[in-house]
Amino acid sequence: MGSDLAHVEARYDPATDVVMFRLWGQTSAAAIFEALERHFQEHPTCRFALWDFRRVDLNALSVPDLMEISRRAAAAGAARRQPRTALVMRDETNYLLGKVYDALAETGRSPIEHRVFYHLPPAFAWFGVENAFDKPG
Repeated sequence: MGSDLAHVEARYDPATDVVMFRLWGQTSAAAIFEALERHFQEHPTCRFALWDFRRVDLNALSVPDLMEISRRAAAAGAARRQPRTALVMRDETNYLLGKVYDALAETGRSPIEHRVFYHLPPAFAWFGVENAFDKPG
């Protein structure tokens, strides 16, 4: 993990087949590539991926960065059955960035269905599973 990312955490729940990536600080495309590739090398068929971007600064990402992230995500998702990826954003600017990413992924014929959210509960509802990561006790 490079100095451009304060923190990234990837947690996988095999019961729901969800990986949740949580990021803090300022990030770059390279940091996202690293987290993406590390997880999907270990769990190539993971169906659901949730990227929690509510605590990260995405200002350093450019459109070419988003295109490359989409390309790599599509390649990593090739073995995923009916893959879905949720992007959870903190504000309108980042939400719109997520929508741009979704459009780029669709244009690039990604096999992954994407949606952008402001909160975790609707993202997990879209997956059709409960949030196993934030349960008390």
